[in-house]
Amino acid sequence: MEDAKNAEEDLVERFRDYYVHSDHAVLRELEMRTLGADYGGNGYTDTTQVEHFVDLLRVGSDDRVLELGSGAGWPGVYISKVSGAAVVISDIPWEGVSWGLGRARADGIDAIAVACSGIALPFKDAMFDGVTHSDVLC
Repeated sequence: MEDAKNAEEDLVERFRDYYVHSDHAVLRELEMRTLGADYGGNGYTDTTQVEHFVDLLRVGSDDRVLELGSGAGWPGVYISKVSGAAVVISDIPWEGVSWGLGRARADGIDAIAVACSGIALPFKDAMFDGVTHSDVLC
């Protein structure tokens, strides 16, 4: 059990470090060219796939979406941008969700950011109309 805890702490620290250093023009350009947006995505989900998520979720401006493991807000902030749904981005390292919150604000999106584990979510039942995650289990 101790080995698993240490491995998780190491992983969280790696992602903290990534988000502290990821807002760089070269990384943003690479993301734009590969994913079609520059919202801090560090996985493989592109804008076409996210727009498909929106279609599957059937969310709009009267809905609320939770993005689990959002890191810097990808794709949760983009989901809000294209659907009008309110978004809560969540991940363990605050550095990631804080960066995503700043990006949402810059785009005029009223997102909420919560630093939490997907294992112990601090939300009431039935609070969201949709829940997504992208590249979390990879």
